[in-house]
Amino acid sequence: MIRRIVVKVASSVAVIVAAASVTFFAQLAVPGDRATALMNLQTGQDKKWTAQELAPLNDRYGFDDPIVVQYLHYVTGLFRGDLGTSYTQKRPVLEVIGGQLLPSLTLTVAALAVAWLLALGVTLLTVKRGRLLSGLGSAWEALTASLPHYWVGVVLLVVFAVQLRVFPIIGAPARGARSCRC
Repeated sequence: MIRRIVVKVASSVAVIVAAASVTFFAQLAVPGDRATALMNLQTGQDKKWTAQELAPLNDRYGFDDPIVVQYLHYVTGLFRGDLGTSYTQKRPVLEVIGGQLLPSLTLTVAALAVAWLLALGVTLLTVKRGRLLSGLGSAWEALTASLPHYWVGVVLLVVFAVQLRVFPIIGAPARGARSCRC
């Protein structure tokens, strides 16, 4: 039993390190200099910066360090819970993600409640076998189970946010706002 737990924990750590490695090296594979891209993002310009202009960013984020040092700093930071600083918001990434937990949980609970209610309704309607309604319920179940979740999400987003304008595509209305005019 202990051996099994150790294997599971070790494989989980290996997956985390592999995902972190892919993420780290993918950003290095992007054409151009990271400091230049960041400076262009911060200033809203698209130009070639001098080494002197990029020096503060290279120093702040350690872009001038050898790749091995940058990678070790990145991975050890992840294991300490330091996800770095958001380039666009200039705040800790953990803080940025944490600010979105409550809205995400709210949406998750609401979606789960709607799914349970729909499943209960369809189940109660199709409880007797041999009826047309039971066949339709089975067909509906097979159809909805076979559709990719991301595709259903995009379709629902287009219908409710773009066509019906029930809610905004991104963000949430301010507290006290009565309706969405997206």
